Amino acid sequence: MVRMMADARYRREQAGGVYLPHVEPINRLVDELRTDDEWMPYVAPAMGGINARLLVIFRDPGPKTRDGQGSGMLSPENDDPSAERLITLLTDAGIEVGDVMGWNSFPWYINRKPTSPEVDRGLPVLRRVVELCPNLKVVMAHGGDAQVAWKRFRRRYPADARGLTTIESYHTSRQALWTPDPAIREQREQHLRDSFAEAADALRA
Repeated sequence: MVRMMADARYRREQAGGVYLPHVEPINRLVDELRTDDEWMPYVAPAMGGINARLLVIFRDPGPKTRDGQGSGMLSPENDDPSAERLITLLTDAGIEVGDVMGWNSFPWYINRKPTSPEVDRGLPVLRRVVELCPNLKVVMAHGGDAQVAWKRFRRRYPADARGLTTIESYHTSRQALWTPDPAIREQREQHLRDSFAEAADALRA
């Protein structure tokens, strides 16, 4: 549901489930990659984890994924507009959250545009995530940075990307969709809706 992570009890429930079997391999990877200087969020157990058929890739973890500022997790149920739009698009397209895995082209928290070397640094991590999700059918790359990362991934690891349907669309953030021209904004929002409908069709195929 929309912004469920705003509820403290639900947040605790999700935090208590980060080592449930379907997300444990990914969250153990997160533990491995966290250091005193570099932090990344867990994947919320509401998501499909290793059972997911749809991988949605964004740029970098947002502020509402931070411990103390938000849930400490990647989740379409986070208390922010980007997550709200994401879960609304999934719901409208008939895609269950439990069928989805979320990740970022640069998975460590920086809250800015990653540099080209940082995007490259995230590729081996993304490969490990893809390897942990054997049921993947569709990859959605949201925004230019995620699209660049996925293009590089496919060139570097063609065998890992083979057979996966790739869909490119806008980021779900307000900033990505904003324009002073309401007609162009509607075109962008329609592109997002169409992209999720395409993903739903590919999952049913």
